[in-house]
Amino acid sequence: MNVVDFEVSGIYKEFKVKYRYDYFSFSISRLDLQKYSIGVLPVNSTKTVTERGDWEYLKTRYKIWVDQLSKELDTPTGWEHFQSENYLGLERQDLNVPFTSDEKKQTRNDLNSYSQYVHHQLNIGAGDKRIILEKLEELSSKVDEMNKFDWKSLLVGTLANVIMVLGLPSEVSGMIWEGLKNTFGGLRING
Repeated sequence: MNVVDFEVSGIYKEFKVKYRYDYFSFSISRLDLQKYSIGVLPVNSTKTVTERGDWEYLKTRYKIWVDQLSKELDTPTGWEHFQSENYLGLERQDLNVPFTSDEKKQTRNDLNSYSQYVHHQLNIGAGDKRIILEKLEELSSKVDEMNKFDWKSLLVGTLANVIMVLGLPSEVSGMIWEGLKNTFGGLRING
């Protein structure tokens, strides 16, 4: 975190700190000499939490907010891999090229390995895990129906949507992308 990533504002008896690139904020309103109203938009909710307390409570609550924000911003999400590396080998020549029979076999084996990774390594609820595994199973049958580019795009899009729909924490989504990278690192299929 950097101080330039935050905006501050305030007038008499009110003060607000807001993270510039998202909704996270912490506001203080002075009620009495030693009483404050605190409004917090935390990292785990889009609803303001309002609390009251003295100066010591305010400092403690602010530190908690900063620690949570720092953890949220420092936790890898997996999206950084898409910006820095094309680990699924999506290439222009793959736009309309079908999988060869060897590539289909390789892709299904990799998908099975990835399903095992999801089953054994992700610390999420059984229902969420079942949904991910069902989606991966659906993708296995699509290898026969789709060209390389479209299938790879469907794989990435499916996982991104599942992460968002299930509201998986950033630690888990980071593991999903890292596992995908490790499992499909050899999927650099040329057209």
